[in-house]
Amino acid sequence: MRTVGDMPVSTGTSVGAVVFDLGNVLVGWDPHRPLADRLDEREWHEFAEASDFAALNAMADRGVPLREVVRRATEQHPRYGDLVGQ
Repeated sequence: MRTVGDMPVSTGTSVGAVVFDLGNVLVGWDPHRPLADRLDEREWHEFAEASDFAALNAMADRGVPLREVVRRATEQHPRYGDLVGQ
């Protein structure tokens, strides 16, 4: 392995293809599923609305550190921070 700047770069196997799954085409994503053992569907919708889950998810997608996403959820309700952080 060599480095370019501070980033390690593999000199071994090359990548033949990269697939971006935009819009739930190849891999389905159900935001309720990871919390289904802790929230029923009604509770999930209440949590999603009250915590502004769409904004929390967008933060995570942008690479905001999880501790910051959890902090933001905790501002809405302490339980929300626990749910997001698990």
